[in-house]
Amino acid sequence: MKFLLLTLLLLSKPVKEHSVTLTWIDSINPPTTTYNVYKYNGKCSPTTLFLNRINSSPIISKTYIDTNIIAGSSYCYGVSSYLNGVESEKTMGVDAVIPKP
Repeated sequence: MKFLLLTLLLLSKPVKEHSVTLTWIDSINPPTTTYNVYKYNGKCSPTTLFLNRINSSPIISKTYIDTNIIAGSSYCYGVSSYLNGVESEKTMGVDAVIPKP
């Protein structure tokens, strides 16, 4: 069984800036696998559809930092693996609630 485990780290930066750092573990894919990161504006739900890929092309790293966020907003993130032109199903969503300054 193949799965990607997605974790989330919210980081506050000086000057009232924030970022969301996503990290994941890939249980089965070879090291040449790349990944796509998806973002939904709002909280995750069982019916969340990840339509907005936020990386411009598949990434090799198992970490992604999203700085395109707004204080006081909620986001739902998901990740898929991409290998030999085939994209996997997306992970279950992970919520990020960005604090207000």
